[in-house]
Amino acid sequence: MLSTFADVKPADWPLAIDDHGRPHLASRPSGTPDLRFNLSHTPGLVACAVTVGREVGVDVEHIGRQLVHDNIPERFFSAREVAALRARPDAEQRVVFFDYWTLKESYIKARGLGLALPLGQFSFICAPGHAPTIEFAPELHDDPASWQFAQFWPTAEHRMAVAVRRTGSDLRIDVSEVVPEVVK
Repeated sequence: MLSTFADVKPADWPLAIDDHGRPHLASRPSGTPDLRFNLSHTPGLVACAVTVGREVGVDVEHIGRQLVHDNIPERFFSAREVAALRARPDAEQRVVFFDYWTLKESYIKARGLGLALPLGQFSFICAPGHAPTIEFAPELHDDPASWQFAQFWPTAEHRMAVAVRRTGSDLRIDVSEVVPEVVK
C-alpha cells in the first residue's frame, strides 16, 4: 500500500513494531514523503490508513461480535458515552456501540499509546449528520480541535473509524476498496 505513494518496492519499506505493538516505518527511504500509516483487521476485512506527516489511526470491526452486553461499555467507555449508548433503543445499541468502539480504538492507535491511554478520560460526541468530535478530561492533555474523525460502512457488516491529527481545516478522507494481487 505504501508503494502507491512512493517509488519503493513493497519489500524495501523498513517496517518496525514499537513498544505498544504499533507498526511504523523504522526509517524513511530516500526521497519519499513522511508517510504514516495504521492497520486494523477483523473477520472479513483489513483496513489501512495512510497520511503524509500526520498521526493516523484506523479501526474496523465486524458488527456481529458480541460486545454490547456483559458491561463492556461500562468497562471501556466514558460515563458520557455509556449514558448516550444506554439511552438509545435496544435495536440501535449494537451499531452505536461499534461507533464508539471504533472511534476510541482509532484515537488510541493514532496516539500510538494503545491502552496506556485511560479510556474513561475521553469521550466522543456523535450527532446524526455531523462528524464525531472528542472531548478530554483535563488530565489527558490533548487538544480536541487538533483531531478529525470519520466513520464509514465499508460493508453491511463492518464499521470503520479513522482518526487524523490536523493542524487546520478538515482533511479529505478517501476510502478505496483494494483487492491485493496474489504473488506467486
